[in-house]
Amino acid sequence: MADKAASTTETTAAATTDDAQTTAEKTAEKTYTLAEVNAAAAKARKADAEETKAGKAAIAKLAEMEAANLTAVEKAEKKAEAAEKRALEAEEKVTKAELSAIKASIGAELGIPALLRSRLSGTTEEEVRADAVAVAADLKIEPKPAPVGAGGRPAITSVTDPNDAQTRKAMGLPPKE
Repeated sequence: MADKAASTTETTAAATTDDAQTTAEKTAEKTYTLAEVNAAAAKARKADAEETKAGKAAIAKLAEMEAANLTAVEKAEKKAEAAEKRALEAEEKVTKAELSAIKASIGAELGIPALLRSRLSGTTEEEVRADAVAVAADLKIEPKPAPVGAGGRPAITSVTDPNDAQTRKAMGLPPKE
């Protein structure tokens, strides 16, 4: 039995030694020289630099694309602002022209001299009429009666459609067939 025990101890010792060698081989499978380590580090730095350069290029391209899009948006906004400004200016011109026509019409109706009609104030027809009445009173202008046409009919004082039945009748023309 002693032989058997000694044999088992040797086998166990040999197995332990083999395990230690295998572990040592696995742990220190390869040793690198300083030159190899420096070469691997340089290669890694070069790969990192290339990735960084590619990333920076992608970022720059994205920024350029965003700037182009922003520029297009800004151009569209400027065009819209310019169009809105032109529309407001046109609306203002129309309003001024309408107000000028109202002043001329009311001034003529109340007998106010043409040179003074543009000086009438107000932004609505009612306001202009009130001012015109006040100016006419200050100037002691008597309101003119409505003009009378031939046969005691009211005269046509504005441009109307000669094809309109009422206009033709008022003008003494036969109805249009």
